[in-house]
Amino acid sequence: MTKDICWNCGKETNLEYIEKYENILVRGENINVLVKYYKCNECGGEYEDQNYDPLFLAYKEFRIHHNMMQPNEIRALRQRYGLTQKELSKLLGWGEVTLSRYDNGALQDDSHEIMLQMIKDPHNLRERVIHNGDFLAGKKRERLVSLLENEIEEAHSFPMILEELFGKYAPDILSGFRKLNLDKVFQAIVFFCADGIFKTKLNKLLFYADFKYYKDNAVSITGLRYVHLPLGPVPDNYEHYYATLQGIEEAIKIEEKISGDYVGEIFWACKKPDLTIFSDYEIKTLIDVKTFFKSFTASKIKEFSHRERGYQETHDGQIIPYSYADYLQIPTNINHLLIREEGVMAKPRNTYKYDFKVGNKIVHSGITNDLERREQEHRQRWSGGHIVKVGKVTTEEAGRKWEETKKKAITPPRKK
Repeated sequence: MTKDICWNCGKETNLEYIEKYENILVRGENINVLVKYYKCNECGGEYEDQNYDPLFLAYKEFRIHHNMMQPNEIRALRQRYGLTQKELSKLLGWGEVTLSRYDNGALQDDSHEIMLQMIKDPHNLRERVIHNGDFLAGKKRERLVSLLENEIEEAHSFPMILEELFGKYAPDILSGFRKLNLDKVFQAIVFFCADGIFKTKLNKLLFYADFKYYKDNAVSITGLRYVHLPLGPVPDNYEHYYATLQGIEEAIKIEEKISGDYVGEIFWACKKPDLTIFSDYEIKTLIDVKTFFKSFTASKIKEFSHRERGYQETHDGQIIPYSYADYLQIPTNINHLLIREEGVMAKPRNTYKYDFKVGNKIVHSGITNDLERREQEHRQRWSGGHIVKVGKVTTEEAGRKWEETKKKAITPPRKK
């Protein structure tokens, strides 16, 4: 309950903040998502939380259910080949505005989705560049064709053969509704091996990263399946991935460590991880999981994982469904945990204060941890506007106090 001016009756009164799941109709299909809004105890008026967009989440869920590309995946595909929105639009025969809308969260139509899926295959994109790419500058076109031909050749490499052998399963609840992505598997392993790590702990960090990301986003990071084994949940066929990284990719090295009668394997990264293949939130999840388990020994994280409901309710050799992610022991929002810094308990600084302007007029002030996405959301209401960051990045608590001092933009009543 918070005391504020009601935007409907204009009285200073108590506003109840309500969070509940509701169905949002997307192309004839009901998508159940969390909605957040304020309700005035005086007049009963309801107002959407401007910092939360349930339609964005509904579109995201719809794409997951139908195995469609997400906006960040569309942007990543374009950026991977150094193409602007205008250039990729021309290659596809679309208007530039169409691709811009998809980049920024609009739900693509079926025919456009088919084309986007097609150009994920370098063979198909290469044909587009050769036959439709005359508008590209000569050197850029040559570099792009060369890059695509290299990718086609690499499709016959050992890692790609691994993907053919072990990734020939449809995206489903056992893979976190994600097709196996070996690039992400390999780079996540290298990331966790940066400071040296026992194999037992590495297997658990991969499990927790994928399952936590699924809990937060209804899709996994890597598309790996995890199997119940005596030492806890581990990636299915993990020995093949580690052998490839050590012997062929030369990205990790393995050392034996003897402790009494126990011989353990410590993995060390020989290269820096390529984090550009991950989204910002995927990187955040990897960091959060690594930070949370930083002080855990291999034995401690093994015992911790044995208490997971997904482990306890499956048997030896069984694939653990991602549906058990809802019961993970680790917190949903690790960002809100206190992090120890030089002996002092401090809260993370990950919140931006901002003004949204149309011309020189401030039409809204608020806080966010993603300025780019928030700007896109506001532009759906105030086209042509832009965000201006206010001050330095701060804690969420300090950001909310700042937000309370700013005058809120008037928002139309929420439709019931």
